[in-house]
Amino acid sequence: MHQRCAHGDKKLNPLSSRKSGLGKLRVASSCPEHHYHRCLYDGMGAGILELRAPLDFLAPATWPQMDVYHLHWPEWVGTGATREVLPFLRELRSRGIRILSTQHNLRPHQPTPQHEGLYEGVAALVDGVIHHTSRGQAQAREMLPYRHDALHAVIPHGHFGNLMRHAESREVVEKALGLKPCSLRLGILGAPRTDKNVLGFMRAFAQCDRSDLGLLVTSLRPQERSLAPQDPRIRAELYEFVPRDVYNRYLASLDVLVFPVDPGTYMTLSGVFADAVAAGMACMGTSWGFLSESLGAACLEMGDTPDEWTGALNRLSGSKVAQASLAARALQDRYDWHHSSVATGRLLSAMMKA
Repeated sequence: MHQRCAHGDKKLNPLSSRKSGLGKLRVASSCPEHHYHRCLYDGMGAGILELRAPLDFLAPATWPQMDVYHLHWPEWVGTGATREVLPFLRELRSRGIRILSTQHNLRPHQPTPQHEGLYEGVAALVDGVIHHTSRGQAQAREMLPYRHDALHAVIPHGHFGNLMRHAESREVVEKALGLKPCSLRLGILGAPRTDKNVLGFMRAFAQCDRSDLGLLVTSLRPQERSLAPQDPRIRAELYEFVPRDVYNRYLASLDVLVFPVDPGTYMTLSGVFADAVAAGMACMGTSWGFLSESLGAACLEMGDTPDEWTGALNRLSGSKVAQASLAARALQDRYDWHHSSVATGRLLSAMMKA
């Protein structure tokens, strides 16, 4: 699934070759073992020297020599507090280290008062930014105060086919998860989000007339459990982080991934989107621009209100799902990590020359 990228040219980074004598760009990361970062950097060419050890952000004296620091989720750096993360990034800059940020989100996953101003402060410090979609870039640049000389690039999030290890049959998976067989099973997976209307979709599903459909939800918040509709077609679980093999079983039990996301505020849903492409799975979603730009015909639009969702469920057919599944599989080359790795290497090179 991973192809090696072929840009191991010493011209990739003339500045770093003078510094290190290795002819390689030395890159450290805030999340060196995260699957997104690993998929991206495992496909890099020989011109990149990745420093795998995470930095102790409170002890600059222990830092290795580096040219670039690749920042992912700022709230996961050290304590995540704005008052500590921003001085850490300023210290990097004071040492002449470039900062590349992947703009995964516009705000922390679980915001707290200690995160106030964090994303705004980070934007004002970074030298380069990776956006996953053109829409996301426009949204981020409108909302965040980036430096005028920061370099921006749209580099799609690759798919997670390399993480798909599950080969059990549908029957075995359903039995293991305690699911009743059905013609088409829909699913809402991934962590709860403020703009992800899980409860609203469950209620819309409970109103549909289809006895042949099933729904698996693993994204419930504790406060939502007592409010969830009691419907024998619905299996709903409180969200918890599970091992990848368990998550793969959830995916293997589904025919359609559902994205009941508010179309106006959210920027990406990169992890579950990457799973949909990797699995060649049909999707249903709102008019949210991220879905139309990233998935195209692989995502069946269902409207933006619970009443519209119920109508879309009543009209859902096996042939529509099959066509959307084919469209999802057709996206796998587009979202091969090889392409993202090459584009990231080019951005790193441009940052060093700026």
